[in-house]
Amino acid sequence: MGECYLSKRAYGGNYTGIQSLTPIMTSANTPSPYVVTWSSEYSNSQWPDSSQGWNIFNGKHSDNLGLVTIGAVWASKSRTYDGSGNPLNGVGEWVQIDLGEASKINIFSYINGFNNGMVENFQLLGSNDLINWDIVLSKTGISRSEPAYSVPTPKWFYVNSAKEYRYYKFLATKISDSGGIVQIGEVSMLKLI
Repeated sequence: MGECYLSKRAYGGNYTGIQSLTPIMTSANTPSPYVVTWSSEYSNSQWPDSSQGWNIFNGKHSDNLGLVTIGAVWASKSRTYDGSGNPLNGVGEWVQIDLGEASKINIFSYINGFNNGMVENFQLLGSNDLINWDIVLSKTGISRSEPAYSVPTPKWFYVNSAKEYRYYKFLATKISDSGGIVQIGEVSMLKLI
């Protein structure tokens, strides 16, 4: 279990009693044993391979000026996923992490990537076999709290689940604008110890 960008940003460092379950990732499978997979990614000649799902765990949501940086976010290819491989027959874009071992999450947080593509509805799903999925957290109607073109702020949620899971999936089912794609800057999964 590793250090977390959001826990440092929000708390100014590591606090006693809080442990991050997600490390700073440098690729989809580094460090081991963590593995990140995702439904789709946005790519064009300006952003080749810069919108991959593992970016939500890379600790690089913004630069020193607080501006969201290219290559620091996950951006989906389209507004909705076709449903194949989607747990609970949900519709939306997703990023999944394999923690390597089962663990319980107490606090879940994310930062939107840019102001377009801000997540309004989502589910956090948990599984131990990649077949059977449980809804760990479900939120709808998350308001857009930042003015247009500003740096998004973290959204924090308490997770009330007694079960431990090896796999967690962040499933964005609705975004707050009428065009665009899902964009997530950073995700944090914390455990109270």
